[in-house]
Amino acid sequence: MVVNQEKALVQNSSGGLRPIKESLPPTVRQATRKDGVRLPEPMSPIRHTCVPNLEGMHGYVPTQPKCPLCSDFGSVHPLKDDGKPDWSNVIPCTCQAEQIMEAKRLRLLKYCELPEGSENQTLGTFRPGNYPSLKEAHHWSKALAEGSDSVKWLTLSGGRDLGKSHLAKGVCRRWLESGKPAKYVFVPDLLLWLRESFERQKLGEPGLTLSARMRILCGVPLLVLDDLGTQRPTEWAMEQLTIIINHRYENNLPLMVTTNKAVDNLPGDDEGRIGSRLLRFVPGRVVVLEAPEYRTRRGK
Repeated sequence: MVVNQEKALVQNSSGGLRPIKESLPPTVRQATRKDGVRLPEPMSPIRHTCVPNLEGMHGYVPTQPKCPLCSDFGSVHPLKDDGKPDWSNVIPCTCQAEQIMEAKRLRLLKYCELPEGSENQTLGTFRPGNYPSLKEAHHWSKALAEGSDSVKWLTLSGGRDLGKSHLAKGVCRRWLESGKPAKYVFVPDLLLWLRESFERQKLGEPGLTLSARMRILCGVPLLVLDDLGTQRPTEWAMEQLTIIINHRYENNLPLMVTTNKAVDNLPGDDEGRIGSRLLRFVPGRVVVLEAPEYRTRRGK
């Protein structure tokens, strides 16, 4: 008899596979129990239905499995509505939930592409002090990150070293905690990324095409554009940015922007297309940060 541990099947003489419980007569089932195969017992919604008995094998040291459901195999056959195991389906055991969630968190973090070394830049570590505009920026950043209906677009404008990028990265991290994808991009790097894709596409080289990368930026559940206005304002660059922002505007998709320029006077935005959308999106917020640079106030 050949036992398939994953599906708990027995191979018959003709080479076909049948479930153990359905194919063997009672006497053989009892013998199989004595040989160490634990047959399915519909006592739980989830059971691993075939666990080999290794006792008697040379060098085997018996250990107590940590998980009573799957005996540390990591997967189980769920029970159907009639209480019988669903041999055609294998699902992760509940003991794997923590590992699955951690693997998902790491995938989302890699996809988001937050800068290395920014792990401490979270919403919890941001210190607005007694500056009203920083408190307002912190408040709306938390609202956006938590999916509040009160804000879907948030633009932070102000001088350097006020914490705009800190809040942008913090929003991404809080958003990822909910299990939803987000994309963080430093705008000058974004345009270089798109340009390289365009050049590879022209040369027929492998890799994501320009259109594929644009679909990612247009459709990701949350997009963060950090340092808008620091890019070279070429016609091509402004065209790509306008496409991205307009698509998210038309489809009501969350967006966060930071800039050290006036929103209604962004470099290269001569017709005000980008600035106009940032200012009039509903529900959106534009916060102008006014405070001393962080390096001069952190000791206060």
